[in-house]
Amino acid sequence: MPKISYIDHIAKLLPDQEVEAFQSCYLQKLPKTIKVVTSKIPTKDFIKIVGDMGWELEQTIQSDVFYVRKFTDSATLGQHFLHQGWFFYIQELSASMSAPLLDAQRWEIILDMCAAPGGKTIQLADTGAFVISNEPLNPRRKALIYNINRTWMINTAVTNIDGSRFGQEYPEFFDKILVDAPCSGEWMSYKTGGPISRNEWLIKSLARIQIKLLESAIDACKVWWKIVYSTCTLNEIENEEVISTITEKYKGVVELEFNKKYRPHRDHCGGFFVAVFRKIDRDAINRVSTNKITQKIPLKIPDFNISDKLQSQVKLYLTEQFDVSKIHSNSLFYSTINSIYLTTTDYLTLHSKLSLDKVWIPLFDVGRDGKRIPVHSLWNILGNLASKNVLELSDQQSQAYAEKKDLKITPNIQTTIDNFLLLKRKNYGFSLSKKVGDFLKNKLS
Repeated sequence: MPKISYIDHIAKLLPDQEVEAFQSCYLQKLPKTIKVVTSKIPTKDFIKIVGDMGWELEQTIQSDVFYVRKFTDSATLGQHFLHQGWFFYIQELSASMSAPLLDAQRWEIILDMCAAPGGKTIQLADTGAFVISNEPLNPRRKALIYNINRTWMINTAVTNIDGSRFGQEYPEFFDKILVDAPCSGEWMSYKTGGPISRNEWLIKSLARIQIKLLESAIDACKVWWKIVYSTCTLNEIENEEVISTITEKYKGVVELEFNKKYRPHRDHCGGFFVAVFRKIDRDAINRVSTNKITQKIPLKIPDFNISDKLQSQVKLYLTEQFDVSKIHSNSLFYSTINSIYLTTTDYLTLHSKLSLDKVWIPLFDVGRDGKRIPVHSLWNILGNLASKNVLELSDQQSQAYAEKKDLKITPNIQTTIDNFLLLKRKNYGFSLSKKVGDFLKNKLS
């Protein structure tokens, strides 16, 4: 089938009176949008910091997502020290729409069924909920883990499971589920301006996968809780028709509470579709579920130490070396032969129940002599709580450090016994460094 331009394709989906508006909008570049990591820094403090730098932000419909209307620094947004220190991350506005619809709350167990590259997992974890972040494809899962680690979301775990199997393997296990389904991604042509091929067979095959994922989510979700479905495409086959199939097949099992198609010319963002379901009837599941998987997923239980002794030892080190106080009571330290990690006590409700690839964020490497060597992410996680062996950086020093440069300092600066030093910016944890002579060696990774 010959390729057609994206504009011509969208024109077929729009009312005639909106085609011109879309064409005009299509020629404009989407504004950059950023998500503030509110579990690290309150939004008002972030606005004050960047305002003092000369940035101009504009509130979007999400309270922690902003258009960047003016950016004054020489570095790009992605290279900026506030991004490298994960005070914020870059996320297109439409991609931020679906996760908040789950209304995630602290202590809830949420499944992000199709999670890579991780933006929505980070949104959900930023609320304090514990997020099971699933990605069955190895390259995408590596990117997912990298982003979770960089944003220090300790209240996450990563799984490697075909999404269509969750319903049978873990029935009524999760409080809420996000199905940001694999799709044709047609809105990407809006960003590139390139032609797209209307491969009807591919789109219909994707819709069948999307239906299976939603069926699995319905079985895996607890009764009276929410499921959110989303795609980054605008055709009806992957959106309205999928929703219609589910509501007809699962009548009396789920209710459709909300759905919306975001269009660039109406909503000033990329094309996106979201729908919210609520599961309402436990018994009806057994009458309509079509999952027939009988083989159980092998259970992977990490080999680690979570003893009370370990908790006390790590807290004592943090107190003695950095005067870290008021560690959250929900924090839980784990150790293996080579490393010490941090997660939350919410994990204990999942232990021996889910097959997990990754649970924690690394805090220390453990040497052959048993010595604990702190790593960068510890200070992103706990840096706000430290008051000893700390150095406050200027904006210029922070940017140089974000660019992987070593910093020259005065030789009499105080460090730990092993010459480690916590770096802060505006009293927020930024990074870790090691003093060697008159220099702080860069540990940013």
